[in-house]
Parts: sequence; structure tokens; C-alpha cells
Amino acid sequence: MKTVRTRSRRPFAVGVHHSGKSGDTPYVLAKFHTTAESGVYQSEIGYNFVVDAKGTVHKGRDLGKVPAHCSGIDEETVGICVCGNYEEDPPSRRQMESLAEIIAVVCYAYDIDPIAEVRLSNKLVVHGVFSHRDVKNTDCPGRAFHREMDSLRRSVAVRIRDFAITQAKDTDITMHVGGKPKKVPVRLEKKLADEV
Repeated sequence: MKTVRTRSRRPFAVGVHHSGKSGDTPYVLAKFHTTAESGVYQSEIGYNFVVDAKGTVHKGRDLGKVPAHCSGIDEETVGICVCGNYEEDPPSRRQMESLAEIIAVVCYAYDIDPIAEVRLSNKLVVHGVFSHRDVKNTDCPGRAFHREMDSLRRSVAVRIRDFAITQAKDTDITMHVGGKPKKVPVRLEKKLADEV
């Protein structure tokens, strides 16, 4: 079983994925990541957040720990997965809104510009918000979803600019920015590890 490491630096970008299967749930993903079936067998889900089919954001791996979503750049990125397969059709409007909201929270907390290009330590240049296929030879997050990436980046930028994070209701998450904790409100379901 792979152990989870603590981050040694702040993230500079956010990577977006799809689960690849219609009907997937955050709990199915968490179970897959934590069993030998994945071929990786991690101690907890690799994504920091998962957006389910209804658009609810679920907290995965703690932001202070290195995620497992894009080998080689995990330590300097945040990983978010949207449940479903988006080869033919993009995620629902509600899923895209929820995704934009949680990405805006992360970008605001870590001072990530979702549109600007960032050079990562492995010399890759990506947008502050990128899709898995931007950095790896993969179909993820699906053709239809990938076509929505520019729109997603703009939506995140607007939310950051206007502080219009509409889900901010009942939970604060603490993100460490420059060594100092910063509380950012966002509505989250229970941590996925609590359910597996």
C-alpha cells in the first residue's frame, strides 16, 4: 500500500479528471483507489475533491497531502474528479457550476490564476486549471469535457474576481497559504475516507 506524503510546497495548478464510467459515485472511486483493484492500492482516494452526478462536492484527500492524480506533478497540483464519462457529452450544468466553485475556492486560497500558464517542475507548461490530457497521453476527462476547459477557466476567474462562491454555506476548510492557515467557506459532504 502506498503511503500518503505531506506536501512540501503549495500547489500551482488544478488538474481536472472524469471517472470514465457513467454511474460512478465518489464512494465507488474511493473504494477503487484503496483496494488492490486499482493496481496502486493507496491508503486513501487520490483526488482532493470529487464532484458527483448531482453536482455535490465531496472532500477527498486533504489538501495538505500530496494527491495521486497525475504522476510527476502531484506535489504541485490539486486533483479534482467529476463522476461520469464525458467522451460524447459534457458534464451537466450543475456539475460544471459546482466544479467551478470548488476550483475557485482552491485558486483563491493558493493564489492560482486559472487562465495563466504555469511552468511546473518537470518543465511542463499548463494553464492554472488544466485537464488530465493536457499533461498525459489519456482520454481523460473525455473529448466533450475537454472542449469545455476554456469556458471552465473563465467561469472560475469570474468567481474569484467577484467572490461569488455560491455554495459557501456551512463549512470552512482550512488551506495553508504561505505557511499561514486561511479559512475558506465551502459546502462539502463528509470526507470520503469516513465512508469507506
